[in-house]
Amino acid sequence: MPKNNLRLTKKKLILALNCFLLVFSIILATFIIGKPNKENHDGNNNTNYTKLFVTKCKNTQTWRTCYGEKLSSFVKTNTIDSTLLLLNDIENQDPKTRDCHILAHYISSAVVEKNPKDWRKLLQKVNIAACNYGFVHGSIEGLSRYDKSFEINPKNIPGICEQINNISKANSDQGCAHIMGHILLSEQCDQSVEEGLKTTISECDELPINLQHECYAGAFMESFTRDNLNSECNTPHIPWGTEAIAMQQENTCLQYSGKQADSCWQEISHIYNALFPNNPERVYGECQHAPTKENTIYCYHHAVFTLVLNESADKKYFASLCEPFLNYEPNYTTCYKDIVMSLISASSKFETKAKQFCNSLDHRYTNFCLATLDNTIK
Repeated sequence: MPKNNLRLTKKKLILALNCFLLVFSIILATFIIGKPNKENHDGNNNTNYTKLFVTKCKNTQTWRTCYGEKLSSFVKTNTIDSTLLLLNDIENQDPKTRDCHILAHYISSAVVEKNPKDWRKLLQKVNIAACNYGFVHGSIEGLSRYDKSFEINPKNIPGICEQINNISKANSDQGCAHIMGHILLSEQCDQSVEEGLKTTISECDELPINLQHECYAGAFMESFTRDNLNSECNTPHIPWGTEAIAMQQENTCLQYSGKQADSCWQEISHIYNALFPNNPERVYGECQHAPTKENTIYCYHHAVFTLVLNESADKKYFASLCEPFLNYEPNYTTCYKDIVMSLISASSKFETKAKQFCNSLDHRYTNFCLATLDNTIK
């Protein structure tokens, strides 16, 4: 073969090879870039979503719903880890979201909607008490809505709670029992709320004693909030914020006695907090509508968990929270201990607020309160 033709053939081969490599590279790049990436918001890109969500939700009255809906959508197309990091970033940018119970509901319920089997994975990743058991509550709510094989009744509730304890390697009996009360009431769609509540309280009576109080409490709280009732039974919500509504719900509590009444007056404190936000004196006055001193104590002890979150709180305000019990040491001690443990349970980022609270107390109790804080953090 002539040398000129040989050179020409080599040039053609090289050109053809280069063309092949170019086409192959384009196809490969197209495949990689065009391939759906469900985790494309992980890592540093969370910063963009943090800014977006905070801008949209921070200054709205319904900020819990706003953040909750956005986090719910986010976790459906991203990893659980990425969503928990995003929640952490949001809490840093908007401190009131450290009261994250409702946000945890939204996240965990969406995780279960996406894949019912992932509820175990979620509970393995979080501190079970975080957001005041919001992840437990949302997971169980999600299972009751999206997993047709998941059944709740008085016989299997203890086993479900034990399973949650085993998954999380922590005792979540109270948080578990509480959400069971909510769900049991929401299953009574064929009855009025009042009749369904009686049925649910009777079902809670069948549980082991250590689960009864919070099962009652969950049922009473559901009768006040009606979130699950609205979702499952189309029951209208109660418009909180008026004396008339508060009196109407007090009549519900007056129909019960003993431990059941304690739970009802405990949960009605949410309505009192809505009626008189960040006003400990007025809220305590409302709690005194209860027929027994024990009922009043349950009511106000529960109310302070919300009252302490006041973003504008100063030393005088903090000092006023446990003041109704100042002359009765056992209740005063319980009050400050419960507040500290509730704050840290909600979020470890409340440590500074907890210290401010302890330092506001009567000097006889400050060091004991700080010691409680240290033990809780450990």
